[in-house]
Amino acid sequence: QKNPRLLLYSLDGNLREKIVFFFILQLRMEPEHVRNILLSYPQVMDYNLENHMKPIAEYYMTELEFSSAEFGSIIQKFPRVFSYSLFKQKHLTGFLRYELELDPRQTKRVIFQAPQVLGLSSATLLEKLDFLRDRLDLTVEELGLVFSKMPTLMCLGLKSNLVPKLDYLERALLDQNHPNDQLLKETILKQPTLLGYSLTGRIQPRMERLVAAGISPNKITVGISMSEIKFQLWLSSSQARKRKQLVLLEDLNFSEEELNLICSEFPEISDW
Repeated sequence: QKNPRLLLYSLDGNLREKIVFFFILQLRMEPEHVRNILLSYPQVMDYNLENHMKPIAEYYMTELEFSSAEFGSIIQKFPRVFSYSLFKQKHLTGFLRYELELDPRQTKRVIFQAPQVLGLSSATLLEKLDFLRDRLDLTVEELGLVFSKMPTLMCLGLKSNLVPKLDYLERALLDQNHPNDQLLKETILKQPTLLGYSLTGRIQPRMERLVAAGISPNKITVGISMSEIKFQLWLSSSQARKRKQLVLLEDLNFSEEELNLICSEFPEISDW
């Protein structure tokens, strides 16, 4: 129903060549993975094997140095890679390399982790990258680092997703002793994947629990990726450590500066 033209194609001259010799033998894909691709995007069988599909595969495996298995994984994640011309894909990878100044390793990571970016226009990428750069005051190198560590950021909506998250984090990280915009920048550079989590389903609830437990909000970079059980255990452990440090501050009359000096010289105190 999704692609009735499949019934018109020759079994030996078309279907078998693509499914068996290209997907399974050349790209080392499991039959089950090929089946999933055909179910999710049957139009992949419409493209010319010799003049379109093989040149794209050759480009990824020679110029970008993906293995055949790695390119097969890219197709599994984003079978629509074949819906774009080779020219467009070369243009976009060139944009990543020379406009964003990603090194070859970072470029490969972006494409492998989030091949959906191949479907975005340069204008769309520039809009989101310019926003992050201006909002967080990032250098070109820092922007490339954030993008390469969390390439799916480019697939998130700007006004509906990224802006509300950054606005919330900026307020939540408020620290009178630290420039707020700088603290937000440091937090995102430390954990770019933070922006990939749901604001109302993950970021906000965990931030509120950190604050209620008396733990610094910037520790959200540590707790955000934990499972619920591990997060609760970590929260309880952090509270216990904080209570022991308060003993040194209040009962033994150490100043905060003295406590920090003691903890730096005897780090095992933090594990009490």
